[in-house]
Amino acid sequence: MLVGKHCTRNVITIRKPESVVEAARRMRQYHVGDLVVVEGERDIPIGVLTDRDLVVSVLANDVEHLTKLDVGDVLTHEVMVAREDEDVSDVLYRMQKRGVRRVPVVDRAGALTGIFTLDDVLGLLADDMASVFALVKRQRQREAERRA
Repeated sequence: MLVGKHCTRNVITIRKPESVVEAARRMRQYHVGDLVVVEGERDIPIGVLTDRDLVVSVLANDVEHLTKLDVGDVLTHEVMVAREDEDVSDVLYRMQKRGVRRVPVVDRAGALTGIFTLDDVLGLLADDMASVFALVKRQRQREAERRA
């Protein structure tokens, strides 16, 4: 399974010079818990800003400067990305090693094309479990039909 086939394509982005207040507003407007921070004309991901980052880094630490802080002031620059053609299990392994729940997905040129999150993984697992359940149910039906 390739990450590009299972990632979320509608990614909400922000740029470093924008304010953290705007970031919070954008998260609320789009009902998301993260924004991919991009730069350049091709939207190259340079970080992920989460609602938790805003709470831990800003509200709990530097609330008096809230209106003066930009996204770049609170962004950690160690972004992990996944290529569209990477296998889901490989990306999940790297996510686990790094302790991240969200990974921007990029094309071969490094431009943002999606985001792969734990929610996407849970959706895949749910689909797999539904298939397993359907298989077991069908097997029971066939067995009952043979006995009748």
